Order: sequence, then structure tokens, then C-alpha cells
Amino acid sequence: MPWRLIGILLILVLFLIFSGFNVHKVTIYLGPFALADIPLFVVIVFSYILGAFTALPFAIITSYKKKKKLKKENKTKSKESRQITENPGSQTPVPEKNNDTPEEKKQKSKKKKK
Repeated sequence: MPWRLIGILLILVLFLIFSGFNVHKVTIYLGPFALADIPLFVVIVFSYILGAFTALPFAIITSYKKKKKLKKENKTKSKESRQITENPGSQTPVPEKNNDTPEEKKQKSKKKKK
């Protein structure tokens, strides 16, 4: 059974349990207007959905900025790689890393002294 389906079913069961515990009728006052006898779980779910829609523009803007930054970085990397391929002699040599153990270093220094 796919994990996504199991997750959706689990969330649905939790929602049904939650709504079963919050069936009390409440009145919501919106300034001069009043909405009477609305189940509490409807108010909570509506508030959650309203909060998600409120946060959505901020998430979209952040995602757009990240994509724009990645595009800019990719352009600079591609320019650098083109310059290196066009002028291979202009590359600076990369020093090799020395991962010798202390004992190997001692042996190499002894060989150099001889």
C-alpha cells in the first residue's frame, strides 16, 4: 500500500476524531453580524485554511527569490567554466592534499635527509 495513501487516511481519521470531540455549537460575531449555531470544528478548520491562504503569498515570494538566486549563481558558474575552457593555460594549479599519517611524514623526511 502506498505511503501517501496511508498518510492521507491517517490524517482523515484524526480529523474525524477531532471533529467528533468539537461538535458544540458556537456563535461568531463579525462586527455587526453574528453567525449562530456553527459547530466549533468548522470554525477551527476554517481558521486553519484562512491562515494557510494568508501564508501562501509569503511562501511563493520566498521560493521565487531562491530560484532567482540559484539562476544567478548558475550563470556565474557557467561563465567561469567557459572562461576556463577557453583559456586552459590561465588556470592556477591546485595543490595536492597531503593526507599522510605522522609516521609516513617522518619516513619521508628521513628519505629527504639521506
